[in-house]
Amino acid sequence: MPDTHDVSPPRSGRSPTILLVDDEPTPRAEAARLLRSGLGLRVCEARDGRHALRVFRRYRGRIDLVLIDFIMPHMDGGELAERVRDVDPRVPIVLMSEPLVGEAAELLAGYSDFPFLEKPFSSPELHRAVAPLLSRRASLPWRRASGSWRRRSGRDGVSS
Repeated sequence: MPDTHDVSPPRSGRSPTILLVDDEPTPRAEAARLLRSGLGLRVCEARDGRHALRVFRRYRGRIDLVLIDFIMPHMDGGELAERVRDVDPRVPIVLMSEPLVGEAAELLAGYSDFPFLEKPFSSPELHRAVAPLLSRRASLPWRRASGSWRRRSGRDGVSS
């Protein structure tokens, strides 16, 4: 059965393809709209980290940038970013989230190698975050960060 969240699978062409990952349908739809109509990009959507990783692997080499919500169920954005980098370290990644406080903000600080976009964002803010990365599309240095939100919060039964 086709997955209704795989919108506009990557195709050959001049427009870059963004893998947009957000577990909340409304913000995901709004970001997809801004990417498509505001920036003229192709968008492939994923509803969570696990789904995104499957989509990324399936379309390896055809995704030009990954835009990831930081706080998600099953696999947080930091963990997904690390797994995407394990598959292809050259793909630029941008993390996004509502303003974070406390432990979540501390965890985000551990992913300082990745650009961050605060939600809600406008089309110009989104453009400023993704355009330079799409034009470079170069190998970005990275390191594995301190640990996922679930491991730090004990949600997966592992404490740190």
